[in-house]
Amino acid sequence: MAKHRPLPWLAACFAAGDALALHRPALADKLLLLGWPLALAALLLAGLFLYQRRRITDAVFLALFLFLGTVWGVCFTPQPEPALLTLPEGQYRVTGIVAGEVVSKDGQSVYLLQVKELARPDGSRQLPGRGKLLIRQAAKEPLPAYGNLIELSGFLYHPLLPGNPGGFDYAAYLQRQGISGIMKVGRTSPPRLLDSGSSPVQRAGRLLGQVKQLLLQVNNQCLPGRHAALLNGILLGSRAQIDAELNLGFQQTGLAHLLAVSGLNVALLLAPCLAVLHWLGMGRQGQLLVSLPLLLVYCLLTGLSAPVVRASLMTAILLGARASHRPSDWPSALSAAAWLILLIWPQALVDPGFLLTMAATWGLLALTPLLQEVLEQYLPSPLALTLAVSLACQLTTWPLVAWYFNLFTPLAVLLNLAAVPLTGLLVPWGMAVNLLGLVSLPLAHLLHIFTALQLDLLIGLINLGRTLPLAYFSLPSPPYGLLAGWYGWLGLLLAPADWHRFSRLRRPLLACGGLLLILLLAGQLLVSPAPSLHFLDVGQGDSCLITLPGQTILVDSGPEQSGREVTAYLRRLGVNRLDWLVLTHPHADHYGGAAEVLRNFPIRAVLIPPLPPAMNDLEPGFIQLLAQIKKAGLPLYTARPGQWLYKTPAGNITVLYPGPALLTNTRSDANNLSVVLRLSWHGLTALLTGDIEREAQRALQEQYPPDLLVATLLKVPHHGSRYQEEAFIRAVHPAAAVIPVGRHNPFGHPAGQTLQILQSLNSTIYRTDRDGAIILQYRRNGWTIKTGRSGLIPHP
Repeated sequence: MAKHRPLPWLAACFAAGDALALHRPALADKLLLLGWPLALAALLLAGLFLYQRRRITDAVFLALFLFLGTVWGVCFTPQPEPALLTLPEGQYRVTGIVAGEVVSKDGQSVYLLQVKELARPDGSRQLPGRGKLLIRQAAKEPLPAYGNLIELSGFLYHPLLPGNPGGFDYAAYLQRQGISGIMKVGRTSPPRLLDSGSSPVQRAGRLLGQVKQLLLQVNNQCLPGRHAALLNGILLGSRAQIDAELNLGFQQTGLAHLLAVSGLNVALLLAPCLAVLHWLGMGRQGQLLVSLPLLLVYCLLTGLSAPVVRASLMTAILLGARASHRPSDWPSALSAAAWLILLIWPQALVDPGFLLTMAATWGLLALTPLLQEVLEQYLPSPLALTLAVSLACQLTTWPLVAWYFNLFTPLAVLLNLAAVPLTGLLVPWGMAVNLLGLVSLPLAHLLHIFTALQLDLLIGLINLGRTLPLAYFSLPSPPYGLLAGWYGWLGLLLAPADWHRFSRLRRPLLACGGLLLILLLAGQLLVSPAPSLHFLDVGQGDSCLITLPGQTILVDSGPEQSGREVTAYLRRLGVNRLDWLVLTHPHADHYGGAAEVLRNFPIRAVLIPPLPPAMNDLEPGFIQLLAQIKKAGLPLYTARPGQWLYKTPAGNITVLYPGPALLTNTRSDANNLSVVLRLSWHGLTALLTGDIEREAQRALQEQYPPDLLVATLLKVPHHGSRYQEEAFIRAVHPAAAVIPVGRHNPFGHPAGQTLQILQSLNSTIYRTDRDGAIILQYRRNGWTIKTGRSGLIPHP
C-alpha cells in the first residue's frame, strides 16, 4: 500500500468485501460469523505493528477493510419486507407515501410507494405498514407528487426469475432496492389523495420536482418532440420520452454515455459558474461554498444517478483540496467518491452505471497522458489529446459494455471525436436557454433554434455512424478470465517501469498479453451459436430462434413489448445477422417485436403467409410492418408448400403449410393461414405450427402422409388453446410438446383438454410461463433440453 496514497487500496478492499456480500451472501454470512474475533485481532496486530513500524501493517489494514466492506454490504444493503414479499398475488388496497419521482411514459406512470397500510379490498386482511412497492398507474390523472399520502387499489404481483437465460433479473434488481413487489393500478381506480405531506424534506422534494417539470416544459414547448426529448435526456436525465430508434442509435454507435448525466455535464455546467465567480473576485473558499449547493441541486434534479453523483463528489473533493491549498490527487478523489457512494448505496456495485463511470473516469485520468504522449509523435497536439481521451475511455469500458449489453463498438473512438465537442457546446448552451425560458419563453423559443441545429447535427452523426461498416458487433458476454486479463493488462501498462524487480520482462509481458487478449476478443466476435432451437419466453406470444451451421432463422418475434428482450437474447448468443425472419401470421403476439428486430439486425429475407386481399382481420400493425420491410429493401417471400429454408445432407427446414387454397370463413382465418415449418436435423424432427386451429390441422392431415407429420417435438398450435384437432395431435405423437404462453393470460391458455391429450400420449410438456425459455441443443452425443428456470433436464 502506497504510503502517500492509501485511499485507493483501502477503497478497493472495501469494494471487494461489498462485492462478496452481494454476490456470495452465504460465504459472507460465514465470514461475519467468524470475523468479529478476527477483526479484533487484526486491530490489535495493526496497532502493535504500527507501533513497531512493520510493513505487515498494510496487509492487516487491507484485510480489515475487506471485512468492513463485507459487514457493510450485509448489514446496509436494502432488503425487501418479508411480509410483503410472501403475500399471494391478487387485488389489494394500499395506503402509503410517494417516495420518489413520478415518471410517465407510454400512457403509464411509475413511482415508488412507502407502504403504511395494506389490506384486501373487502378489508379481510390487514397488514402493518412497512416496505416499498413499485406502482404502475395506468390512469393519467390525478398524478401524485413526492411526499403525498395516497390510497389506491390494484393488483399486486411479484416478478419471476428471468425466463430467458442471461436475461435481466428484474426480481433481484427490485429486491436490492428494498422493493417488495409491483402493483398495477387500472384506469378506473386512480389514487385518492389523503394528505399532501408537510415535512420540510417533502416540501423541498416537491419544489425540486416542480422546478424540473418547468424546465422540461420549456424544452417541450420550444423544440420539436424528438429534439425536446433528447435535450431533456442529456441535460436532466429524463430519457423516458426518447424514441426507441434514437436510443438504439446511441447504443450502436457507442455514444450512449452522452445520455448519461455524468462528469462531462458537471464540468460543462460548473466551469462557467466558477469563471464568473472568479471574475467577480470571489476566493476559492467562496467558490467552494457556492458550488456545493449547485452540485447537490443538480444531482437531485437529475435523479441521483451513479455517474452524476460520482462526478459531483469528485468535484467537491477536488474543489475542497483547492480551497485548502492542498495538492489535488485524482486517484484519491475517485476512490473517496466510490467509497462514499458504496457507503450510501452498497448495491451500487452491481449497477452498470456505477461500474462504467468508475472505469471511464479511471481510464480518462490514468491512460490519457500515456496515450497522448504516444499519439503526439504522429498527430498535432490538440488532435492527439482528443483521440487519447476517446481511446482511453473505450479501452477501459468496452469489457463492461460487452458484459452487460453484448455490444462491441469499435468506431466509437472516432465518432466521439465529433460527438464530445458537439455535446460540449450543447450542454452549457442548452441549460442556459432552458433556465432563461423560466423567465422569458419567447426568447428561449428564439434561442432554441440554435439548440435544434446542434441536436440535428448530433442525430445526423448517430444516423451516419450506425450505417458505417463495422460500426458494431454482437458478442456473447466475455468470460471472467478475459475481463480479469484485460484489466490486469491495463494495470501492468500503467505500472511504473521500476515497480518490481522483473522490470525487464514488462515489455514482453505487455506485448504477449496484449496479443493474447486481442486473439481472445477476436474469438468472441467470431463465435457462432451451437445448433439449437430456442423457444423464447416472450409472455403471451410466440418466438423461436433456430441456429444451424451457416443459418440463423427467427420464427416470429413475440408481442411488441418483447422486442427488446428478443434482440437482447440474440445479442447474448452472438447473433449478428438473420438469414430468415419468418412471420407466421398477422397477429401482434407473433409479429409485434419484429420492428425492434429489424432495427437491430441485418436480415437477408423475410417470409410471410399468403395474404388474401379480402381478409377482414388483418391488423394495421402488420400493414405498417410490411411497409417498414419494403422501405428497408428486404426480399419479401410468400410461403408455399415444399419451400426449403435450409437444406443440407444433415437435415432441412421445409414449409408444409399454407397451401394454395386458403381456408376461409373459419373461426379465425388469420390463425389458419399460419406458416407451418418442419425441421429435421440429426435425429430431431420438430413441427412449428404457428396458431393453426382445427380446420388447418385437418387440412394438414389430408395433405400429407402420417409419417411426415410424426415429430419428436411439437410446438403446440395457438398456445395450447382449446381449438385443437385431437386426431392431429395424436398423429404427430410428440415426445416433447412446447407451449409458448403468458403468465396470467386472459385467454385461459393452455386449455385443460389440450393438456389432457398430450398427457395421454406421455408427451413431456414444457411451458414458457412456468419453465421459461425451452432450449434444445445438439452436441456430439445427441440433443439435450434445458429450460430458462430449471436448467438441464433429461432428453424426453
